[in-house]
Amino acid sequence: MKKFVLIFLFLSLISNAYGDNSGFKYSGDVVYFEDEGEERERIYTLKVGGEVYSLSYPAVVENGKNYFSVFEFFKAIGFTNYEIKRGKLTFSLGQDGEKKVIDFGDLTEKEYIYENRDYYISEELFKEYFAQTIRIDENKYEVNINPSFLLPKVVNLLLNAKEKELDLEKGKPILYYKSERKLFDLGNLRVNLEKSIEDSKSEGKSHDWDGYLEYSGSLLYGTFNTDYDLKEHEFGDFTITYSDLLDGQYELELGAYGEHREKGLTFQKDRGYLNDGKEYIIEEKVPLGSRVELLYNNIPIEIQYEEGGKVVFVNNLIKENREFLMRIFTQDGKILERKIKINDDYNQQNKGEFGYDIYIRDEHDSNRVNSQMDIYYGYTDHLTFGFGYDQIPEEKDGKYLSVKTVNLQTIYGNSFYGNPYTLKYELKKGINSINGASENSERKYVDKKYNTQHNFMVDTTIKDFSINYEIYENGKYYDEKREQNLDLDYDVFDWLTLTYEYENTKYHDSRGSESDYKYGAEFGYSINSLLLSYEIDKNKAGDITHEVDLYYTGLKHVLVKVENSWDENEDYTGELRITNKTWSEFLDYSFGVKYTPKEDTRVVLDFTLKLDNWLELGAYWAKDDTKSAYIGIDRVFNLKKPTVNMNNLDSTNIKVMAFLDGNNNNKYDKGEEAVPNVDVKLGDKTIVTDENGIGYIYGVTSFIDYELETSCKRPTFKSDINLIKVRGTGSSEVVAYVPVKPMISFTGFVDFKNATEFDKENIISDLAINVTNKDNTFTQTIYPDSTGMFYIFDIIPDDYTFTFEYRGDDYVVDKYKENVKLLYTDKNRGENEHTFILNRGE
Repeated sequence: MKKFVLIFLFLSLISNAYGDNSGFKYSGDVVYFEDEGEERERIYTLKVGGEVYSLSYPAVVENGKNYFSVFEFFKAIGFTNYEIKRGKLTFSLGQDGEKKVIDFGDLTEKEYIYENRDYYISEELFKEYFAQTIRIDENKYEVNINPSFLLPKVVNLLLNAKEKELDLEKGKPILYYKSERKLFDLGNLRVNLEKSIEDSKSEGKSHDWDGYLEYSGSLLYGTFNTDYDLKEHEFGDFTITYSDLLDGQYELELGAYGEHREKGLTFQKDRGYLNDGKEYIIEEKVPLGSRVELLYNNIPIEIQYEEGGKVVFVNNLIKENREFLMRIFTQDGKILERKIKINDDYNQQNKGEFGYDIYIRDEHDSNRVNSQMDIYYGYTDHLTFGFGYDQIPEEKDGKYLSVKTVNLQTIYGNSFYGNPYTLKYELKKGINSINGASENSERKYVDKKYNTQHNFMVDTTIKDFSINYEIYENGKYYDEKREQNLDLDYDVFDWLTLTYEYENTKYHDSRGSESDYKYGAEFGYSINSLLLSYEIDKNKAGDITHEVDLYYTGLKHVLVKVENSWDENEDYTGELRITNKTWSEFLDYSFGVKYTPKEDTRVVLDFTLKLDNWLELGAYWAKDDTKSAYIGIDRVFNLKKPTVNMNNLDSTNIKVMAFLDGNNNNKYDKGEEAVPNVDVKLGDKTIVTDENGIGYIYGVTSFIDYELETSCKRPTFKSDINLIKVRGTGSSEVVAYVPVKPMISFTGFVDFKNATEFDKENIISDLAINVTNKDNTFTQTIYPDSTGMFYIFDIIPDDYTFTFEYRGDDYVVDKYKENVKLLYTDKNRGENEHTFILNRGE
């Protein structure tokens, strides 16, 4: 105490000597200093939704404004779904993962403070992004935030609940039905007829027409396709396709092609996108009736509707090393998303996985076989080995040679400190027979030309740099001895990429070598519903090209696209395109204007209108006074029932057969009763089974898994015990059996071998009966009444186990277990009875 008095006197002396001591407060044995000025840095108790999340949440007060820490807020609530890059904070909040961005480079000094490697944003900005309300209690040093999004803890609870729901769904038996491959089955016929009128100054008025028939149906357990030109009276290719092979990843096609009916075979793996030179085409299978948006930089750049079970996107912005999001709106109200990374995977396979790409064609002109076969095997998840064999007809001195080569590939992909890379080496060598070879023989020619080719490639991304380098070493008979290609991309910002391409070719002859290069920039920026893309390139010769594209999607289901390109020679092309499709697909229109000042037809207008997915109208007008118009019919019929619309040629029918599954084996057994009035729903289509338990769903797109929703109108029947999935694999019909479970009741009786009525009644009062079925999907605990009788209602026929357990203390009763098969038969009509004999111990 004496020590404390000395300290107090010392502090009092200092305060009297150097100023007013009103800042000192004394309370009992505690002395503390109270600053009447404003504290700049403050520590609060953070409450979110009324719950304490942090006892030391930092804030800054500057010029009378509150600034709250962003990273400490994320840390307190357990939020990790964010990224900070070049002063731009990107995060996704809530259950729906809504993406938001705070670009600190665009904010003023009054809107944020950067201190201690943390961003403090103003109260107004914090509220805009994270809170409905913010309440500050200065007396308690508390900040109470009412969040504007679902907290991670709440999201996890919802996800856990969803997982439990999915687990229950997983517990249901899955019945999976696919198209029945048949030797022959009548399929679908597309009728396309078009009448056109054209009027121009030079040619005058003319009439023309086109028409063709297209057929798809089952043949030889595959899908047979062909077409017939009504105007030229000619058949097209004949093909038989075996799709959905090896877990749906592969497709085998046998055919007779062209006017000479060249026989051919292809067997390949579905990649999801095609590479046509430098142009990438995204082709994806989607559910029936889907509307699909392709998004780049979170802005839709194309809108397509499912046709033929797929969508195809061709767009200037689809380029290598870009990532796109495909958002699929299905007819049953679901929204599916797929990420599409446009990057050559170089045929890498997962461990133990095979990949095939086989092409064989019997060519008419050369009278030889053209075959190209590649097989890839994933030795590990990183290392893939490839083997290839090619036999390609090649003309030399007026005759054809069969050039035979083999190639070996090694592909290795991995990452180094988070930077992905792929290495590929390929060796290609000619293997034509050497026996009896002369100087001009195939062997000598091939030996010089193809002995030996080497190809080395490295593809990597190092932070913001993407590098692709490839080198080819060719044989003597090639003009090019060595080819080198280098592509560099540097992402300066998320919206700006610098590009550089370099090519160097060394020749076998006196030309020596030559090189070319091109460099430029790609700018892409999106705001709200507007996306702006600008690209500029300049090559070694000094030629400069520009391309500017604008996309606007602010109007529902409407895409407005403006594309412009020009070069230094003022060769300009501009196009405006407006497309729309209503959700009902009754009306589909497209309007376009194209302007090219250097051509005679400098301005071109075109307009198409499609009604109810079968009647199409169109018009075309060019500035040179060329005008045309057409009317056409495009309709797909099912030849077994021509009145139904099949949507596309590959559509199939689903034949639903509802039956009473009295023995609960999920299979239709001969003699089982048909169930009428069962509702079966697929997307927006609902059918009701007839008196024979049969119903049809027409026009279902193939190669997509669908789930049927079923419900029975009779309360004593239940049809949703199983998950029923269907998949069409061509125009063949899918037969889907819907097992309807009769709800039965059970009456049980408990009796004893050696117990008096008095003992029996006392034992039963403490007796518990646990009932489970064979799959443990049903469990229930029952207590009998005083007479030993108990009941179970609304259960399905199944094998049940009854376990009897005495829970009292006055008697010794052996635990007893018995299996009973409960049935639904014509005799019992769902009312089952059974007596259980228990043994009272001594």
